[in-house]
Amino acid sequence: MRAKDWFLNELDEVKNDVEFQTYDANLRFVEELIKISQKENIEHLNKFLSEKLNCSAAYISKILKGNPNLTIKKMVELGLAFNHKIEIRLVPVESSTSPATQAVEKNSADNKSSVKDMSVQLPKEKRIKKNPIKRASKRRTSNV
Repeated sequence: MRAKDWFLNELDEVKNDVEFQTYDANLRFVEELIKISQKENIEHLNKFLSEKLNCSAAYISKILKGNPNLTIKKMVELGLAFNHKIEIRLVPVESSTSPATQAVEKNSADNKSSVKDMSVQLPKEKRIKKNPIKRASKRRTSNV
């Protein structure tokens, strides 16, 4: 099985997963913020947003890296920082294409079949589900 086929198969299995859909929606929102900031020639996005929202640049950085705990209120505040509003719509899962799928399809169009060449960074498992056992074992090893 080629890497592309394997990846699309795996993607089909998780497309109805709440965690995956949350990350995907967050990724799309952040991509829109970045596109708008580029159109408006904003060079230091973290600084710009932290000043507009009266919060730390570290918090903005966390949002831009894919914090899945964005509230609708925070999304509205981020949109208003650029004089934009947000729209929330429901679309059938089959008709929506995630950024990960778009990257695979782009690579196919470029005759690249390797998953490692994709430009989209998928969420790390530790970002989705915290593992208390891993954290406890890290604490034990760091005290040695």
